[in-house]
Amino acid sequence: MKIIHLILFLSLNFIFTSCKNDPANELMEQGSESLKEGKVQEAYQAFNEVIAMQPTNALAFTNRGVARFMLNDMQGGFNDVNTAIKLNPDLSQSYGNRGTMLFYAKKYPEALQDFNQQIKMAPKDSEAYLNRGQVYQNLQKYEQAVADFKKSIELLENNAKAYCLWGQVQTDMGLHGEAYNLFNKAIELQTDYGDAYLNRGNASYELNYPDKACQDWLYAQKLGVKEADENVKKAGCKPTVNK
Repeated sequence: MKIIHLILFLSLNFIFTSCKNDPANELMEQGSESLKEGKVQEAYQAFNEVIAMQPTNALAFTNRGVARFMLNDMQGGFNDVNTAIKLNPDLSQSYGNRGTMLFYAKKYPEALQDFNQQIKMAPKDSEAYLNRGQVYQNLQKYEQAVADFKKSIELLENNAKAYCLWGQVQTDMGLHGEAYNLFNKAIELQTDYGDAYLNRGNASYELNYPDKACQDWLYAQKLGVKEADENVKKAGCKPTVNK
């Protein structure tokens, strides 16, 4: 299971120099909060209003692009992020967002170019390495993927996502024991990390520990990971688990 994240830049004070009561600032804040709360249509409307007020606001375009993408308007998302880059080619998050969209479009070489640019501009952005690592993984460039996940951990020590993704690379390479240990580390760091339980269960199954696999799949299912349903059904796992 691949996990990659849209990068929404929320540090509004960095971008705006006008007074706190500026309507555009307030709308940007509203839009950002709405996106975090999953109210994507409301976020879209807020960013739309900002753009009407400030048609050269690159941040508003890149954030509206995120909202449009999340509303399944992929082309609209691309258009907005491309506009943001034209308006302000120094906003690294726009390259990250476009790279994410390209990733989902399975245009991995193009996504790699954007994440390379983002990292060049923001070399301490842990999330950017996390995302580029997943591009390398899909290109089966496992050594580079692992290097990026390690760098992400270096920049953000308790990085459960990076450990889980690193474990997925080990799984792709058939190194199920090493993968198990990495998924275990991810769970230690984030005890409600459903994808880590799912993947640790997969590793246990490959290591011929079906009971452990069922425990993890059932718990992943309890945490809402839909991908666990098929594993539970195929393995005949009993729907009880104590955690």
